[in-house]
Amino acid sequence: VAAGAETLAAYSAGMLSRGNRILRNTVTSRFVGDSIAFALQTEGEVRDNSLATGLMALYMVRDVTCAGNIITDSPTNGIFISLPSTDLTVTENTVVNSAFSAIVAKTQVEHDAAGLALDSVGIVIEDNTLTTALFGIEIDGTAGDPSQGRFVEPTIRGNTIEMDDFAGVYMVRVDAPTLEENIITFTGADASRRGVDDLPAIADMLSAGVYID
Repeated sequence: VAAGAETLAAYSAGMLSRGNRILRNTVTSRFVGDSIAFALQTEGEVRDNSLATGLMALYMVRDVTCAGNIITDSPTNGIFISLPSTDLTVTENTVVNSAFSAIVAKTQVEHDAAGLALDSVGIVIEDNTLTTALFGIEIDGTAGDPSQGRFVEPTIRGNTIEMDDFAGVYMVRVDAPTLEENIITFTGADASRRGVDDLPAIADMLSAGVYID
């Protein structure tokens, strides 16, 4: 049985938990993994929670809203979106000082959907405030394997992003995205990445406001 086959089958068949809500919790954790995990859910919401030194994860969801959460000092990413997911809105969240990207959407290594073609559609990431060391918003639609399914017509709108290096929005293997009205502030390369004789590091030279491939 392929890795994650039962989980993917449940998502594909719509066998999801319905109507659950995680509201107004405060979580402080030293765990590198998920401080809040919302997995295989539909018609639910994760709203107005406060996380310190932890990650918020949304695993294969449909018709879910993630809004008004504050995530500070995550040792990895701020909000992780596991693909496939459909009709997901991530809005008005604040991510401060995440070690990696503030918001990430990609397939899970342990959920190999190769050959299943489970598309991700209706994803909106808007009006978030993001301060990060890596990418503000990072999206990898298929992890290099189109048979995983497509990431179709996401909307990235009205986000305020500040980062030291790399790209404000980094997006690969995505069909027909809309990026509009985002404010991206590039504060310059992290001095720790400087190369020999204080020459710019590779990341210094590849930084961009928006990178789409």
